[in-house]
Amino acid sequence: MKIIRLTGVASFLLVGILGCTSAPEVINEPASSTPSLGAVPGLGWLRSATPVSDIPALTANATDAETHLEGQVQQQVPLFNQWLYELKDDSGSIWVLTPTSPPATGETVVIRARIHYEPILVQGNDIGEHYAEELERLGAPDTPAQES
Repeated sequence: MKIIRLTGVASFLLVGILGCTSAPEVINEPASSTPSLGAVPGLGWLRSATPVSDIPALTANATDAETHLEGQVQQQVPLFNQWLYELKDDSGSIWVLTPTSPPATGETVVIRARIHYEPILVQGNDIGEHYAEELERLGAPDTPAQES
């Protein structure tokens, strides 16, 4: 009887502690009173990815918005102490800046990224572009996350 009570009390405390924590807020995910599985350390790959075509809407309300992106690596460009790689999904492509070696060309990756906008003025017209700063490479479900 004591074992059942102890197990019940421990379960109640665990549910109470987890129920009081909030998931980190990410722009493309709706606010919820319960954390999603993607908020659990090591399960970040379960979060839904933002389509590249939705990126301008993300930054309309927040400067340097944070989100998740998923796509296939198309090109790589070495920079001084950094890399750029093009990430393409079904809706478009975006350049990703990373301080670590980029994923292999053709590889599909999931990343947590901060979205930036770089204005480029040509004869008074802004033809700037959005780019992503890789914060974490989440990889596939069976691979551990890499901090950038």
